[in-house]
Amino acid sequence: MRSNSRGWLLFGGVLFAASANAGVEIRSATADAQFGLHAASGYRLVDGRCPDCATEKSALWYFQDDVIAVPVDQAAGYTRGVRTFDDLRQWAGKHPESAPPS
Repeated sequence: MRSNSRGWLLFGGVLFAASANAGVEIRSATADAQFGLHAASGYRLVDGRCPDCATEKSALWYFQDDVIAVPVDQAAGYTRGVRTFDDLRQWAGKHPESAPPS
């Protein structure tokens, strides 16, 4: 087979593959997915230069040139001045066991 014929054969294969996937829907990376235990819809994609993110500023600086997922709402926090396990007990008392983490 001549070189030119192989090129057309490859081109035809690419066209066939592209037409086979023509009905594939392109959707957001955060649609109907999970990030670990959390629903991906609870996050938004930004870069580390996000001025309105409630994320630690040092983490934003480290990822300033990367795409990152940050919580849409305020992430679960902690109560200052309370021992860790006491804070967890208080949090667990407000959230049913069957509910996803928030």
